[in-house]
Amino acid sequence: MKKIIVRGFLSFLALSFVFSLLLLGSPQKAFAAFDTYSAKTPVRFFSGIWQGHRIRIWNVRNVTVEKLPDARKVGVLRDFIAREPHTARPPFYLLNGETINVWVAPRQFPGKYVVHNGMQGTQKTYGTWVFAMKRPPVRFFSGIWQGHRIRIWNVRNVTVEKLPDARKVGVLRDFIAREPHTARPPFYLLNGETINVWVAPHEFPGKYVVHNGMQGTQKTYGTWVFRK
Repeated sequence: MKKIIVRGFLSFLALSFVFSLLLLGSPQKAFAAFDTYSAKTPVRFFSGIWQGHRIRIWNVRNVTVEKLPDARKVGVLRDFIAREPHTARPPFYLLNGETINVWVAPRQFPGKYVVHNGMQGTQKTYGTWVFAMKRPPVRFFSGIWQGHRIRIWNVRNVTVEKLPDARKVGVLRDFIAREPHTARPPFYLLNGETINVWVAPHEFPGKYVVHNGMQGTQKTYGTWVFRK
């Protein structure tokens, strides 16, 4: 079966070349016409502005990204551009100039950002594109404890002040979260703040616990630990 297909394709090329000879009158003109056609073969190229830079993105099978169990919106791709012929289907060029949501879905798209215009109202067409994360986001937290800057580790948020054995033992000054602005929760909103330090020996043996409960309304809440 494969041989039949290959022979048919070769026959088609031969006939096309002969037809070009008849029309153009010389082998040179025929080759030139073939080269011109090849150069004009439609190419689909997609790009947009992400974090201030225009980047290339790659089209993949359309997926309802917003319904994936681990999907999380992390930003937007601005000024989407599809360079493609107007005969392209789907007609992604209809989205040119639009702002499209950017997601992460680590299980389905590991190491990739996913561009998808679901959850953006009625659209002229829908599509999904991906581009690689240049480097995985690194979150690093620190603060000043007893006169020294120390590193602290983020854990699942706990209402520490309501634990039965919780006791406030001091404060961590000048909290700093080194993380991308796409990080969620956005702990960088607490940068420069002073946060309470607790002990809760039963739940956190051998640890100090940093938590900003009982400090009035906060921009975000979090819990961190460090060794005694």
